[in-house]
Amino acid sequence: MRTRIFISVLVFLAILLIQQVYRSYRFVEENLVAHIGNLQKTVSDISARNFESYLLRLLSELASIASDSDVIRLNERGKSKLSAFQKVKKVFVKSLWMLDGKFNLIFFFPISAESERLFIEYKKEQAPKPILSPVISEPLADVKGEKSIPITFPVMEDGKFKGSIVVILREESLSNSFLTPLLNYSTQGFTGLADKDGKILWSISAINYQKVQEGYWSEQERENLRLQIASTNGNKAIYYSGSLPEATGKWIIGIAPINLGTDKTWYLISAVPSTTLESSLATYRIISLGMATVVALIFVSLLWALLRAQKESYIIKERAKLADEFELTLKERTAELASAKESLSIYAKNLEAQIEERTKKLKQSEEMYRQLVENVGTAIFILRGSKIAYVNPAFLASWKEKTQPSHWVGEELIYFVSKSRRPNILNALSRLNEGEEFITIGELEIEENESNKRIWEGTLKRVQLLERCLIIGFFNDITQRKTLERQVLQAQKLESMGRLAGGIAHDFNNILAAIFGHLTLLREEAQDKLTSEALNLISTVENAAKRAADLTKKLLVFTRRSEEVHHPVDINKSLNDVSELVRTSLTRGITFTVKKTEEKLVALADPIEVQQVLMNLCINAIEAMPDGGRLSITAGLVSREEDPSLPQDGDSVSKFVRIRVIDTGHGIDPSILPHIFEPFFTTKEVGKGSGLGLSIAYHIARKHNGYLCVDSDWGRGSVFTLYLPAALKGEELAGKREEYRFPNFSGSPPVLMADDEEMITAAAQKFFSNYGLTILTARDGVEAIDLFKKHQFEVPLVILDMRMPRMSGPEVFRLIHKINPNVTGILITGFSEEVDSGFLDNLGFKEIIRKPYTFEELSKTLAKYLLPLRKNAPEAASSLG
Repeated sequence: MRTRIFISVLVFLAILLIQQVYRSYRFVEENLVAHIGNLQKTVSDISARNFESYLLRLLSELASIASDSDVIRLNERGKSKLSAFQKVKKVFVKSLWMLDGKFNLIFFFPISAESERLFIEYKKEQAPKPILSPVISEPLADVKGEKSIPITFPVMEDGKFKGSIVVILREESLSNSFLTPLLNYSTQGFTGLADKDGKILWSISAINYQKVQEGYWSEQERENLRLQIASTNGNKAIYYSGSLPEATGKWIIGIAPINLGTDKTWYLISAVPSTTLESSLATYRIISLGMATVVALIFVSLLWALLRAQKESYIIKERAKLADEFELTLKERTAELASAKESLSIYAKNLEAQIEERTKKLKQSEEMYRQLVENVGTAIFILRGSKIAYVNPAFLASWKEKTQPSHWVGEELIYFVSKSRRPNILNALSRLNEGEEFITIGELEIEENESNKRIWEGTLKRVQLLERCLIIGFFNDITQRKTLERQVLQAQKLESMGRLAGGIAHDFNNILAAIFGHLTLLREEAQDKLTSEALNLISTVENAAKRAADLTKKLLVFTRRSEEVHHPVDINKSLNDVSELVRTSLTRGITFTVKKTEEKLVALADPIEVQQVLMNLCINAIEAMPDGGRLSITAGLVSREEDPSLPQDGDSVSKFVRIRVIDTGHGIDPSILPHIFEPFFTTKEVGKGSGLGLSIAYHIARKHNGYLCVDSDWGRGSVFTLYLPAALKGEELAGKREEYRFPNFSGSPPVLMADDEEMITAAAQKFFSNYGLTILTARDGVEAIDLFKKHQFEVPLVILDMRMPRMSGPEVFRLIHKINPNVTGILITGFSEEVDSGFLDNLGFKEIIRKPYTFEELSKTLAKYLLPLRKNAPEAASSLG
């Protein structure tokens, strides 16, 4: 009875042992698959983020280029900037195109027949319609069979679509940078890029390192891949077991979305064959089988010993026979055990070799991850609790003093966050510790000291590693981007001020034109009735109106709405005018002197812009001397040989007028001296300076073919030197103008004049009637057309204002020209930027008169076209005194 119970116990224990071996096998299998799958998912996610980061940076740079005014207008500087962009990024960027609003190719670089043929293929794929946001198209194959990826970026101006910039990325370069490194994980790996429909755009396989063609996928495999992609929801990485093209068996596949901020979402796919796991599991099965065999042998031996003990009496009787049989059996069992031992030894050696190989691959994989983390442009750090445990090189790049990883390990990150953002970070860390997976942080201000403050944005993610909760931070430094945003906002404010000033100047010109006309009319009508004192008063009003006109021109120059005219300028007179303005701006304790040579200083320049440059330099000098000092201006004539400080750039100009603005202020810090002429660069507090004063002065000097140089000693003062090309001997200052005599227009045909300012037309009509000329007047465009229809056979000349109610001057003239193609048109405008010679030729206008104009200017233009048409008119002329 006891023997049976003992045997039952042995059987039960054997069953439990076998069951435990089977459970161990299943546990190893499931955990190994899950480990490799999570590893593959992490590899895909990290590579996807790198690829996504690169494309987002490229889109950001394209946004900066697309907003550049030179690129929008596609002038020579704009073409140079586009070419330079392609040259810098030629490793990834094959070519760069510029399309107009009608989808026509207007510029491409580098210039090649392949680019033109590739554009034809691109145009077939992309519908010619306005593109209001970045579009990343599917890869195109060029004539060489290579794939290229077009990125189309809109070019907008004042909210209107002007065209687009197309960047052609090299698929091969992107594969080498973002896909090929993933093949190092496995000798039989696969990696590729797919869209949301499961279409493989481009891929690489380590089996034969050949690009995988889309046709190798079956519909079932494509549908399976599409469903797996859909399960990512476009924002998380996953893994699953599935099939690959031209490959047998199962694969462990990781999928990670790449969000590009456009209507396109790509998915990075990386995979390793499951055969690597199956070989390991097969080895483990063999070992388990060997262990089960040993257990069975032990169980049989025990059972046999029990039966032997039960039949001891029978065994004693047949001792000799059983001894021989036992000896033979013992030898057989000993041989089997020896064989089993040898097999187990071989299995152990093989298992050790496999473990060593897996360990080597694991170290290689860890090295690959380390290289990815340390070479990525994103700042990465790991927090253990609230203290820093690891930082990568991109993290260290944001700091000036703490530049070594050892400086950060054990530090509290919260101490380097600005006080205003510390509550947000503490709240985020608390939420992560309570179970949230990740939290996005926007515009995180960090500071090492008062002189080094940066702005980050990124994500804090909670991970579980070996029963330990860690927090990983992924952040990008956006300090430069935020600075550029502030500069763009400042530029927009300045542009708004310019538009307002331009509008005021335009309306003011209309008023001045009316004032000039009525003063001329008053002088003409009452010349014999007024006393000399009254006539002097009229002259005083005329001079005041001329000063107002000059002020308007300065205002238009400030808004860049006035034509820049370079003519001989008396520099001594300009210095006198500037001196009067500077003396009113001097603060207490500053002495001001002006030293001029006795020789005549004449420069070829715009007098208003010269005064603007000198005023900017003087105001800066005054601000550099808050405790008082000396400000002086010197002027003279120099040549390149006489002044070694004059840039020797081979320019044809040899003689220059040199103007120096010297102050005894605090000088300029040598560290910022190379940047003072850069736009928006300023050392003043926020809101107290635009950073445009010196950059505008430098720009004005260069467009005059001159130079603006600076010499400064830190703590001792500065010297700004302005060089302007000296006028040639034939370019002398204009002398006293001869008195103009108005011609007699009697016998000339009538003229049609249209302007919404009735004061202007009424004065002109009355004034020129005294000289025999009939002027028909209209207050808007529609009235002008109706009036011309009534007198179309009499009127050979029309004078039209650029801007009028209901219809503009060019629109009116277009209709008048259809009625009578022989009519002559003269355009009047208050903005010189609105017209140019090509504009006039296209509309058919012969002349342009800019407001405010005098009747003398108008008379000269009328005489040019009307006097040849008059009939038997006397030649007498009248003088306007």
